[in-house]
Amino acid sequence: MDIHHEPKNDADSLKKRIRHVFWLYFVMFACFSAYLIKFVASDSRYIVEHTSNPRPRNFTDDDIRRGDIVDANGEILAVSVKDSEKYNREYPFGETFAHIVGFDTFGRSGAESRYNLTLQTLDGEIMQRVNGVFSGAPLQGLGIALTVDAGLQEMAFNGLSGYRGAAVVMEPSTGKILAMASAPSFDPNEISSSWDSLVTDDERSPLLNRAAQGLYPPGSIFKIVTSAAAFEFDPNIESFSYNCEGSAVFGAKRIRCFNSTAHGDVDIARAMAVSCNTFYSTIGVNIGAENMRAVAERLLFNAYYPAPFPLSRSSFALDADSEISEIVETSIGQGKTLITPLHAAVITSAVANGGVMMEPYIVDHAFTKNGKIKDKRLPTAMARAFTLEETAFLTDIMIGVVENGSGKGAAIDGVRIAAKTGTAENSSGGDHGWFTAFAPAEKPCVVVTVIMENAENTARAQALARDIIQYSLNNFDN
Repeated sequence: MDIHHEPKNDADSLKKRIRHVFWLYFVMFACFSAYLIKFVASDSRYIVEHTSNPRPRNFTDDDIRRGDIVDANGEILAVSVKDSEKYNREYPFGETFAHIVGFDTFGRSGAESRYNLTLQTLDGEIMQRVNGVFSGAPLQGLGIALTVDAGLQEMAFNGLSGYRGAAVVMEPSTGKILAMASAPSFDPNEISSSWDSLVTDDERSPLLNRAAQGLYPPGSIFKIVTSAAAFEFDPNIESFSYNCEGSAVFGAKRIRCFNSTAHGDVDIARAMAVSCNTFYSTIGVNIGAENMRAVAERLLFNAYYPAPFPLSRSSFALDADSEISEIVETSIGQGKTLITPLHAAVITSAVANGGVMMEPYIVDHAFTKNGKIKDKRLPTAMARAFTLEETAFLTDIMIGVVENGSGKGAAIDGVRIAAKTGTAENSSGGDHGWFTAFAPAEKPCVVVTVIMENAENTARAQALARDIIQYSLNNFDN
């Protein structure tokens, strides 16, 4: 007798298809739920605060008195003052804080843009509106307290006078930006009358925040990166000795030390102190392009990282196909390598902070009209850039730069400073002068990075960094 099982098979097939459809919808629902949670928890604030979102712009100064912006000590940096008809934004420090605080006319920039929603947010909105009906009191947005110190900012900005360039000052253990100056600058109080000339000034580019967006060849400050790569990939680097004759040929490329100075027999500590190019080109070849790239990308070259301002991305071009001429140039900070002053300060801070790279930030907290603190910012680690052994090694050779090398102009009696000078070749004019440092070397509390365009040497950058370090040690708790 034949027994037919088709009905059962059809039923089993139907159940299987139902299960497939169920799990398909379940996975789709789970993915949608995960996206919704992510959007609400993190992405929504970015979208709401983005400058292209029209919703925040629908609030006018007639509706809400925009919150104040103050420095770390409560000094007013931006305030809304009402005339007979409306609130006008005033900036007491003018050019000095222009790239940090920004402006609130012709669009927005700086903290005025990044924290626009906070500055228009009403704390206790219902009570404020009820009180406003009966007393006529204005609706008051939250204020924000920056991490910057007005006195230090003025010193950094004034120190750049006469030069194009930037200065960044950070607290290495937290990532706090203590000062960030960019020159040339502009007066945000006069933005309406000067806007046309500002946006067409391609030669000076005063609206450009050179600290975060300016891309420069790093010159010899890149030897910090090359030294770290040598420590990782050359087990004999601390005992390696090289005879510098002032220049050397690598393939078809001749590398010269500054003024073709012959440094004689040098190890890495001495080579760092006197900034010997031929030594670093030699070890760059020994390390190899791929190892150099691995270290550079761990230090966030070719990547974006969280920051309170629009950033340019530092670039590193070496790869497995790079020729020897590219390797030797890159090892001394020339070639195609580019870096922002802020990124240079972040890397220097990682050395000062035991190898941990902290996320830079510039707003410490928001506050209500009664002075209550809200949304206190906590330091955030981005990555482990160096091992403790590497940071000890880098600190030791960087101390020699100031004590008996090219950075003597930054020396302060009784203070050990770890630093690196850099003179970056510039095809369109005079060489750029770099200086990056941290102090005290044994217990770092301040990092300063300075670049002065077309300065020809590092003397002015060293002098400004020295003054900034001295001010910081005198005025901040260490």
